[in-house]
Amino acid sequence: MAATLTGIGFEIDPETDKVQRLDVLPTTTWRWQVQPIRTGELTLHLNLSALIQADGSADTVTVRTFQKN
Repeated sequence: MAATLTGIGFEIDPETDKVQRLDVLPTTTWRWQVQPIRTGELTLHLNLSALIQADGSADTVTVRTFQKN
């Protein structure tokens, strides 16, 4: 799985790898340090994607997205 956190008006620094295997640990966790760099209503977007092999080539499929104001 891959997780990305984005948002205009934020400085976002990942604390964990973007891509993580789901079968290694009992719980898979992604962490970021997030600091707003401007005022006003800001929105964060979290995208979770599955990395798959299909017909011999790698592809990414979005599993779930979240948005938080």
